[in-house]
Amino acid sequence: MRTHVTLFGLYWIGWILAFLIPEFFWLWKNSANTLSDEVWGLEQLSLTRPFDLGIWTWVHWVVTLIVWGLFGWLSLHFPFGLLR
Repeated sequence: MRTHVTLFGLYWIGWILAFLIPEFFWLWKNSANTLSDEVWGLEQLSLTRPFDLGIWTWVHWVVTLIVWGLFGWLSLHFPFGLLR
């Protein structure tokens, strides 16, 4: 059986590496430049009280639903091939 990477496969490998390489670099150098820190800045989340849901705005809830939805889909899609 011969396997090969298609052009579309190369696209996804490049897309993932384009995210992972800078993310790991900034985790090592300065974690304030990571994606999560940027999202927390966008949400103006107080890291001293992250679960104070009373101060969350609609932006907090939208970002939360998007992240949890993506996580749920990837958790079923990658290991099991579900939700194609």
